[in-house]
Amino acid sequence: SYTSEEVKVDIFSFHNQLGINVKGFISYPKNLKNDLPAVIYQHSGGNDKTQFLEEMLELSQKNIVCLSLDAPKNEFNKGIAAKRNFAFIFQEGVT
Repeated sequence: SYTSEEVKVDIFSFHNQLGINVKGFISYPKNLKNDLPAVIYQHSGGNDKTQFLEEMLELSQKNIVCLSLDAPKNEFNKGIAAKRNFAFIFQEGVT
């Protein structure tokens, strides 16, 4: 995890309902309050959860919680199957 005077970043992971390990970052103001807006990032192909880290830090300095997820890596993510199944993984797999 990372902490500055204004922002904290935690690394997390969870297994979705399909048993796939999903990793990510969450950044938030150090003095976290209830009912803050949030932004969820998903990286583009060939990148990972660090793609938006700088932007996440800037937004969290402005009292916005940010979440950046890595795309799950498994046989489900090859070729055309990735496009068909990506939405399913996150809609059905995140609880």
